[in-house]
Amino acid sequence: MSKLQRILMITSLCFLVVCLGGAIWASCILHDPSLLMYAAVFALAIVWFSVTIYKSRR
Repeated sequence: MSKLQRILMITSLCFLVVCLGGAIWASCILHDPSLLMYAAVFALAIVWFSVTIYKSRR
């Protein structure tokens, strides 16, 4: 993986973490259980991106 692709993937991972935090915060403040589904989707995306970045280190 080229350096630019890796930088963009890490940046996307950072935005996913921010979105996960926002979804968790909103579900706590608004008491809306459907927002936990968004948090779960963001958490799965973070795991997937992390594994992809880790595998591309080689």
